[in-house]
Amino acid sequence: MGTVCFIVDATVTGALLPRHLRSIREPGLAEHVVPIIVTCNQIDERLSPIEQRYHVHCLITPSQTLSARINRAAYVSQAEWVMIALDKQPLAAQLWYLLYPQLHTLALDALLIRLAEFCQRTLHLTSLLIFIHP
Repeated sequence: MGTVCFIVDATVTGALLPRHLRSIREPGLAEHVVPIIVTCNQIDERLSPIEQRYHVHCLITPSQTLSARINRAAYVSQAEWVMIALDKQPLAAQLWYLLYPQLHTLALDALLIRLAEFCQRTLHLTSLLIFIHP
């Protein structure tokens, strides 16, 4: 599996930022070695304790738009796989178990997970299609 980095924007996730981070760290697969970059467009007093508790790196870029912040974080990470949280609601921790095996293939270029009720179905379908090489 290639290198993985999670990018979570504090402005998008708002008060649910800690839940996103807990969801990523909870499964045990994303141990402290998997980097998480939290982007933000302004200094936020809650980021310092969050950095320490969840072992994340905060990237504060006041003059940049959301897309520019995400691009900057992806560049800084130098990861082959970038997971970006663009929804207020975090993905359920147990669904990360279904996602990680998908990263072991060259047949998958991108996977968009949007609606919580379809996440498990989408990941299951992707795991079935993964064996069909283009």
